[in-house]
Amino acid sequence: MWKLLATAYPVEFRQTSQYRSMKIEGPRLAMRDYLELVKSDSLKWQLVLNLATSFARVPELVGISNIRNLAALEVATPPHVETPEYDTETPVMALSDRIIRSWSELAHTSGAFSHLRVLKLCHQDLSGVVLRYLRTFPSLQVIVAYGCPGIHSMFMDGLEIDGWESRPGQEDKPPALYELYQTSLANMDGEPPALDQGSPILDFQIGQTIQESTRVPTIAKSLYLHRTKAANRVPTENSALHKPTKRPREEVSASGERQRRSGPKRAVMRDRKAKDLGEILGNFL
Repeated sequence: MWKLLATAYPVEFRQTSQYRSMKIEGPRLAMRDYLELVKSDSLKWQLVLNLATSFARVPELVGISNIRNLAALEVATPPHVETPEYDTETPVMALSDRIIRSWSELAHTSGAFSHLRVLKLCHQDLSGVVLRYLRTFPSLQVIVAYGCPGIHSMFMDGLEIDGWESRPGQEDKPPALYELYQTSLANMDGEPPALDQGSPILDFQIGQTIQESTRVPTIAKSLYLHRTKAANRVPTENSALHKPTKRPREEVSASGERQRRSGPKRAVMRDRKAKDLGEILGNFL
């Protein structure tokens, strides 16, 4: 009903029901069915999505890229579970570098994750290379890594890597995703928002997230990464076409004729065919 009213009466509804929280702690449907319910291709509402990967599979995790109205995303995994690398028929319990790379390719070629501003990762076995992939998300400003040793080991407070700068947090356990999103909006520093901030917010949870879990080890720490201003401009494949090119230098021969000076050959960027979601998923199968 909330979704129908937000679509049918966008102006009136945002004044009466600006925020709605909904939790599905024991999912009875496939995750893809829930994701279809909460997405809005016309951006009628903002989605703050909390996922427990115990209920997800590879195609469903990759398919998150189809949610245009996704403003903030949390992916939480029980700390005692490992990721199966090739079995796509069993539930996938954690993200992987490969899934993040697929997200990055879809962001680059299809405009996926164009409105995602905050990403919260809980107990993910990821390497530091994912920071380079996540830099292709044009609106992503904050990454919170909780219990992610592959990312934690790269940073100290104030260190900058791949366009991300670490900053100290106030507590070991990070706040809820909605609170992180609101904090990021309050610290925009004049930058234009990716989504209409007057539109309603749906705070949706699938499965039991890390906040309710009783198995979280006390040694887990939080790492807060903020996008640097220099990294706010995401490079694209065609960016080289807009750069001024220098004319080759000419030399005068003994006979008085002008000759072009030979130099190293310039690399020519070829047009790459944009990958769709079907091709990305085919790489996993």
